[in-house]
Amino acid sequence: MVHIINNSRSRHVRADSDDPIRDNSITSKSQNTVRIVNGTSENWDPSLFYATLQSGNQEASQVYDSGQLGDSPSTSLLPGREVQFQIAFGVNDPADLVLEVAPDFTYKNVIFHS
Repeated sequence: MVHIINNSRSRHVRADSDDPIRDNSITSKSQNTVRIVNGTSENWDPSLFYATLQSGNQEASQVYDSGQLGDSPSTSLLPGREVQFQIAFGVNDPADLVLEVAPDFTYKNVIFHS
């Protein structure tokens, strides 16, 4: 079994800052640490992991910035090993977040709500 552990934090960003969020309607970023443990007996491909986030009543855009978040994992995860990485989304309402994640398309999605 693959486990996902989420620790969410949001912060306010200014539209004119050096932050990768450039949309003036987005005022915050939700950044999450994801830890995946491969509890199966097979190698697992972490590039199949996916996440979506809703903020308020709008779908949030994922932030891709390897300089601030690091790279997403791409090396196969051997049985018993784990990987940890950061994901982030530009959000309109940091008090109302729904994060949906899945290790890949064969596993049931997990939903976190603020």
